[in-house]
Amino acid sequence: HCHLGMSLLSRFKCLGDPKDLEKSIANHRSSVELTPERHPNKSYALRKMGNAIMARFDHSGDKSDLKQAIDVLIMAARESAHAPFDQLDAAKECAGWCTLNAAHVPRDTLFEAYQCVFNVLPQVVWPGYGLHRRFKELSTISDVVSDAVSAAIAAGDNTRALEWLEEGRGIVWGQILQLRTRIYDLDRNCPDLARELNIVRRRLQNTMSLINSSQNPLMVGMESNCQPGSALTRDVAQEHRMLTLRHEKLIEQIRQKKGFESFHRAKKVVELAPSAGTGPVVAVNVHKSRCDALVLHRSGSVTCVPLPSIDYGRISEMRTTLAKQLSDYDI
Repeated sequence: HCHLGMSLLSRFKCLGDPKDLEKSIANHRSSVELTPERHPNKSYALRKMGNAIMARFDHSGDKSDLKQAIDVLIMAARESAHAPFDQLDAAKECAGWCTLNAAHVPRDTLFEAYQCVFNVLPQVVWPGYGLHRRFKELSTISDVVSDAVSAAIAAGDNTRALEWLEEGRGIVWGQILQLRTRIYDLDRNCPDLARELNIVRRRLQNTMSLINSSQNPLMVGMESNCQPGSALTRDVAQEHRMLTLRHEKLIEQIRQKKGFESFHRAKKVVELAPSAGTGPVVAVNVHKSRCDALVLHRSGSVTCVPLPSIDYGRISEMRTTLAKQLSDYDI
């Protein structure tokens, strides 16, 4: 159903027949209904359904389609089947559509979409995934974080903007410098939980790889022994769902430990305020729509200082030049 829906959507985009669009949405809806809860493909199915409904909004301009599509994409981003890359794609698409149609989307919905991005980022950059995949996603994270921070500033929510900026900065630099402090702290203070968490995540990664290979036409009957619809595929999917439940419970257990209440969550301003004990802390967000400095005071209040003289294009050129110079010296 999902692949048929995608083919019908492609045909609609080529020929413009609204019947193809309606059939596409119907097939995607069937795909979602037929996919069990916590199945690793649930997020993907929801995301494709949301894209099809968004295409109908583009065609008809019906605001109810916009709301429905955003709701479905948020569901895809929140899906608890531990398919972080599909969840991240859904969250980014949802945030993008919300920003593009900001005049018709409530501010809280826009914030909810971006919050979904931050909720799934710690899973995307988990060290157990291959470096190539993590750094591929990392290359887009900075832009998404900057988009989110800029949207929060434009809405006058400076506190949220600083929390998101700090979370994004921590994730990006944590990967670049390989300083996975939270994981190291967990391993040092709760070694049993850390060990089990790593085991469960590696098993989740393995089951996800098997399921993905079973759906790749180039793999079926060749490298993969896990063919669609086979008993082995169903067993792997069931194992994945069980592992997902165990993963959720482990995260809950970790957050009950002292000092780990914010494990895999963005720090709140109240946790950042001590950093300003000896003076204000300034964080700068550079975005194509605006550039601002966020000033954190000892009281915990956050002030936004617009920086209209900073040119986004010029800053981008400087970053590219710096990256090239570092690369020339193998840094």
